[in-house]
Amino acid sequence: METALQRRAQWRGVNLRALVGGRLVPVAGKPGALLMYQNSAGRRLTMLIGRNDENSETSFRLDVQDPLRTFYWIDGPIGYAVTGEISAEALRAVADECYRQMEDA
Repeated sequence: METALQRRAQWRGVNLRALVGGRLVPVAGKPGALLMYQNSAGRRLTMLIGRNDENSETSFRLDVQDPLRTFYWIDGPIGYAVTGEISAEALRAVADECYRQMEDA
């Protein structure tokens, strides 16, 4: 079954073919979630979500540690990070869509 994020990311040219899985993970000692997607070429993209009560907001920021790129942001008490071995432009499109969907939730 295709998720809304997969449909929209494909529409924006990223083509997230499958949700590979998800895990509950600790983020700064608190519960968090890690979701992993894979495209048709076998490249993977992850989304990490966790509580961040110390900070309330930050704009999108890009961190690059070749070949990985991460867009991250904080919205209220929740922090988000999207990481992958794709261009910054493509990753930003995915991060924008994640942000939009979280705002609508």
